Amino acid sequence: MDGKVTVFLANFGGLKSKETAQQIPAEHVKITFATDGPRSISVLPFLGQVQKIDGTFARGKLSCEIPSIEKGAVVWVE
Repeated sequence: MDGKVTVFLANFGGLKSKETAQQIPAEHVKITFATDGPRSISVLPFLGQVQKIDGTFARGKLSCEIPSIEKGAVVWVE
């Protein structure tokens, strides 16, 4: 979006038809972006505020572990 690599994530963990309407948070989600250098990673949780995440850059890849995902999130590289 707006020329930035963007990933949209949805959490369906723990949902059961006509039984459970509450997701089990997804923990320890790791994401890797191909990039030309160290950059900033932003995470926007569903109905939350944008958070900056520290990533690790090595061999053209920027990796990080994002906070737990309750319902969904959007992750992008600045």
